[in-house]
Amino acid sequence: MAKAKEAARGEREKLARELHDGIAQSLFLVSVKMNKFGRRNHLEHDADFQKIKQTLQHVHEDTRQAITNLKYVPDEAAFSWTETIYQYVTELKRQHIMDVGLEWEIQEETLSSKEKVELFACIKEAVMNVIKHAKTNQVWIVAWEIDDGWICQIKDLGSGFTNEAIHSSKGYGLQIMKDRARDMEWGFTMKKIDNETVVQIKKEGK
Repeated sequence: MAKAKEAARGEREKLARELHDGIAQSLFLVSVKMNKFGRRNHLEHDADFQKIKQTLQHVHEDTRQAITNLKYVPDEAAFSWTETIYQYVTELKRQHIMDVGLEWEIQEETLSSKEKVELFACIKEAVMNVIKHAKTNQVWIVAWEIDDGWICQIKDLGSGFTNEAIHSSKGYGLQIMKDRARDMEWGFTMKKIDNETVVQIKKEGK
């Protein structure tokens, strides 16, 4: 069993390196060439060109996130939640030059191994939505315990979405979070409150 886990971990690390050395670096070089092409042809204000650049940026970010997931997805059997979440936040600050606030008050033993894996995946997806759509470099991850349960929120002050857009959104990332929460029997909401977009995941005792 231990050998199988070590082999799986090695494969994940190998795949992460291949993604980084192959696709991620190729996307970066394409991005550099795109910027040069835009400047040379005075396309800085061309809407179609900017849309292509934005799409390329999102693909690059998705690839980098996939690399991070491969490197930091925790072992479901046992892992330190605190170490993993702080490691992730450190990586966010380094890779995306983000100001990330973290207030984590859920005790390690409160979450099962499965809950840790699924909640961590939801947090990463919510943060990626902020990076892609909110047009801000500030995000807060806060979590606390309630009677027989807990609440986790991912908040930002970016442009985000209107409540109408949130309810009508069929975005892949948003749907992934909804599906994960539903499968875990957690509550899931995403709301615009004043200038703040709040993604909330809530577990209530039965």
